[in-house]
Amino acid sequence: MLSKEEQTRIDRLKTKQISLIEDKVRKAVDMSMSENSEMLHSSVRILRILVKGYSNDILQPQRDIACNPVDEKNIAMLTIWNVTDEQIEFLKEGKVIRLKNLCVKNALIDNILQVSAYPKKTSIESLSSPWLVKDLRSIGYTPREYQSISRMNDISKKTKTYIKLEEQDCTGYLLKTQFCDQNKLAIYITDESGLLLRIEREDCNDSDLLMRQWTTVSHESGGKKVISFRDIRVFPFDELENCAVGCWTQSTSISQSESKRSTIVNNWANTQNSVLISDKLLSYLE
Repeated sequence: MLSKEEQTRIDRLKTKQISLIEDKVRKAVDMSMSENSEMLHSSVRILRILVKGYSNDILQPQRDIACNPVDEKNIAMLTIWNVTDEQIEFLKEGKVIRLKNLCVKNALIDNILQVSAYPKKTSIESLSSPWLVKDLRSIGYTPREYQSISRMNDISKKTKTYIKLEEQDCTGYLLKTQFCDQNKLAIYITDESGLLLRIEREDCNDSDLLMRQWTTVSHESGGKKVISFRDIRVFPFDELENCAVGCWTQSTSISQSESKRSTIVNNWANTQNSVLISDKLLSYLE
């Protein structure tokens, strides 16, 4: 009869072995495709960003008026096809742009308007006039602030219904990932508070490369991975599992840049305290 520690070591070795096999298979496939050019398919680079509109009033510099907050419905998901390096460089959060000749989809997704920009049709102009950028908050822009898991728990506990749900950014240490059913993935993260946040992602399967990578670098698999999530929709608190709940939507993304919060969690992740807390949480989740 194996002890719990021995079983854990065996499970981790199996996971690493599977990862090595997957790497070999991927390299073999890449080599095969490079040798057979007819198997290669051209790809299109796209960029998807959430944009928020405002009244034309503030485009008039001669009108000294206050900017009114943006209506919650006045947002859209913009997909830019064949995006250029130059566009990626200037399309940063908080940037004011003017768009002309967009293609609009008939259906909403997540109650968000879907618009597309194409290189030969759409004009994207960067606006930098002082009266446009002096008060971005008043037109709906709020600089990102990554929340702690403790703060996410507070928000989740205050959320009683699934109407007008908040979206928050947060940073956490990856505990484990697991499929709740055929296409629903649960991502568990924590931090120095020892509290839990479960992020649910629909329409996901075990062939998703990012999800497979996370499985191999989670605490459960012997890894140390800190992830910063953008635009997680906060659901009501799960009393049974005693954790905050968030939902991965089409607006959700992973931040690749460092933040004050990610530095704090990374430093904590390299302490013995993080191992003790994470092991305890994993035992609780079993």
